Amino acid sequence: MAVVTKEIQDSVSSLYIAFFGRAPDAFGFNYWNNKIANDGESVFKIAADFALSPEWKNTYGSLTAAEQVELFYQNTFNRSADQAGLDYWVSSINGGLPFSTVAYQIIWAAHLGGNSVDPADTALVNNKIEVAEYFAIILASNDTVIASTAFFGVTQDPTTVTAAEVRLTIAVNTDAVTVTAAQASELPAGYPYNLSDTSENLATASTTILNNAIKITATTNATVAEATIIEAATNSGTSVIVSLTDTAANIAGSSNAVMNIVVGTVTASDAATVAQANSMAAFT
Repeated sequence: MAVVTKEIQDSVSSLYIAFFGRAPDAFGFNYWNNKIANDGESVFKIAADFALSPEWKNTYGSLTAAEQVELFYQNTFNRSADQAGLDYWVSSINGGLPFSTVAYQIIWAAHLGGNSVDPADTALVNNKIEVAEYFAIILASNDTVIASTAFFGVTQDPTTVTAAEVRLTIAVNTDAVTVTAAQASELPAGYPYNLSDTSENLATASTTILNNAIKITATTNATVAEATIIEAATNSGTSVIVSLTDTAANIAGSSNAVMNIVVGTVTASDAATVAQANSMAAFT
């Protein structure tokens, strides 16, 4: 039996990133690694197979060549395609080059780096590959929903890799993903999740998104109005707000329930009257 090399693993991870925008599930990762290592299958043949899958067709199948390239850039590089690159690859696709070949060529070139590649693209792709392989090898998870959240928050910064690995470990161990309010709307119905987002985003999220969360964490300073909406969620007993700032009148007019989910400082933005100060001091 041939050895599955790091290069083979990186190739397979790149395909999952490019075609599905997610980390590979452990079963699929091992299957395709073995197809390359033991059956001699080429990466381009596997890329073509990926392009026949329902998962790929649901994402890319109905798009024009320009839309396919643009979505690929967003999924892979977290940015729009530059016009020159877009024109070149669209021309190649319209000239008969399969999109599967285009996608793999672009992401593999970014992985390898070089003078003609944006270093930011190389750093981002390699960080995503590292997270992808942590999920498939270390966590060995087959949960494709968690896999679809693997790259949330991953940037060119290597510290985001560590943060993603911690988040994924918790998700696999608890069977619940941690997502923003916008990301929660993309999850399958009924899939368990925790919300972690800005106070503003949480306060403007739908009641359904808030009520279905296991836990809600507001990562930015909140107003009393925002905190009140978050506290009203069904599972608000496990909600956390990092800090709260508002007028003395608004804070004094709030409730114990709202104040109890603030784990950090509560700051009045103006001077309080004696009555307001007494009301704020009464919160437990």
